[in-house]
Amino acid sequence: MSTFKNMEDIILYYSDTDSIDIDRPLDPKYVGVELGQMKLEAILEEAVYLAPKVYGVEPEILNT
Repeated sequence: MSTFKNMEDIILYYSDTDSIDIDRPLDPKYVGVELGQMKLEAILEEAVYLAPKVYGVEPEILNT
């Protein structure tokens, strides 16, 4: 996670042990099925973060 937290070209809205919410798509080199790579699960229209693991999201477009 420190890799994504330290990127200067993205805005990090939320992170957990295995997920991040950022303002733009990640570079494709970080996304895939290999160990250590991220998986795009959804594109959120709107989200509100109150505390760790306490958040709400507006209807999302699932990446299926």
